[in-house]
Amino acid sequence: MALKNKDKWLLVGKSVLIALGILLLIGLCYDVWKSPEVYSQGLAVVISAVLGAVLTYLVIGIQWKQQKKKEEKVKIYEEKLRVYSNFTSKMWRFYQDGQLTKEEFSQMRTQVFDQLIFLLSNASIHSLMTEIDSLSRTFENNENDCSISEILTEITTILRKDLLNDEKSDELESFVVAQLWAAFADKTEVEEDATEKDDNTPKSGCTYWCMNMIRNQEQMQRDAILKNNINELSLAEWGEYKRTNALKKVKAGDIIFLYNKSNTFLGVFEAKGRRIVYNDAKGLREEYIEDLNNPPESPEKTDKESINQDVEKYDIYKSLERGSTVFANIIVEPKKVEEIKCPESIPVPRYALRRLSKEHGEKLMRLYQLPI
Repeated sequence: MALKNKDKWLLVGKSVLIALGILLLIGLCYDVWKSPEVYSQGLAVVISAVLGAVLTYLVIGIQWKQQKKKEEKVKIYEEKLRVYSNFTSKMWRFYQDGQLTKEEFSQMRTQVFDQLIFLLSNASIHSLMTEIDSLSRTFENNENDCSISEILTEITTILRKDLLNDEKSDELESFVVAQLWAAFADKTEVEEDATEKDDNTPKSGCTYWCMNMIRNQEQMQRDAILKNNINELSLAEWGEYKRTNALKKVKAGDIIFLYNKSNTFLGVFEAKGRRIVYNDAKGLREEYIEDLNNPPESPEKTDKESINQDVEKYDIYKSLERGSTVFANIIVEPKKVEEIKCPESIPVPRYALRRLSKEHGEKLMRLYQLPI
């Protein structure tokens, strides 16, 4: 156990007194103090002992202070590691479904003021405040996936820098984090937006789907259909293919309800084909099936010139410009394009693409006054 300053001074004083007592006792016993030469040598020894004791104390004191600071830094680092890892773990767990609810956002705020605020530097607090402000705007703008993923990555980077106390530490890249997240997704996540229980899916006939706007690009999707005659409903992904794989399960004749996060349905569409453009580690390539009832033997093509033309026209949200690894479109025939506020009696799934039960789909068909 480390000694206090007062105890150290007492220890040094006692050591010096004992040393002087021993020298005095030796001198008295052998009657040596009468000699001037011996006296001067004895005095030199005493002074040396005192100086040695003082220097020893100073050295020990410096070492003790350094050790104390080191131990404090280790304790602070361990506490930061515990608090930061707990926060990021919960934060990314909230994002498990690709969305972030207001309740989850409120829980994040509680944890920030419960623990993080006492450990973060002023610079980190300002950086975190900027990202939290961006995150809060995603609720106002009804944004999802890409924007939230980028913001969570930035928050993770801020905490990582603060933990390492190194402004020059490598920054986490959103694309790298997305790839890491996707690497676990296939093994740990249940693709709820891609599958339902068998009881909810018609044994024959069409399947009903709900499709959500990506990054609040509602007007872009509307313009594509109403102004540019592009009858395709688009999704985009960054580093994973969960929704793209779900989209591949849409069959010809399936009915798709397009909606936004304000619970407003924007139209009803019948699936005809699909167009998927990849831009990942395997390079730029496209899978195009105009008619799902009669798919070609080789739907994939790698002709960059023709693909680039498709990208420019059919990448409705311009997602590849923002680093997406794939955009996937369902080629559709509009059945009815009209805004209808969804009543409370009909729940709206909070997923980019989700298969609906037959009962749910038929309720929406009646809402749009369409034949079942």
